[in-house]
Amino acid sequence: MQNSPDRLFQAMARSLRADVLPGLSDPYARAQVTAAIEILGNLASRVVWRADIDHDAMAELAAEIAGGADDEATRAAMLAALDDELARLRTARFGEER
Repeated sequence: MQNSPDRLFQAMARSLRADVLPGLSDPYARAQVTAAIEILGNLASRVVWRADIDHDAMAELAAEIAGGADDEATRAAMLAALDDELARLRTARFGEER
């Protein structure tokens, strides 16, 4: 299972706040880390995994294929092609088959 972008950004910000910031005495370095924490907080609500979007679109397409094919063989072939494309997208995105 993968963490959401929101959780990843929150974890990075928490680590910077708890582990990095207390060890900095230089005001410039502290300001830079504080800015990075704020940026991570802003990104958390704006970033989505493209694989999630692809997966949703593929699921919609699968439903259309399943409902629109005239015969079982055609439907099976279309769904197999869809599965192959989804596997290709996941491999491109994550570097492995899921």
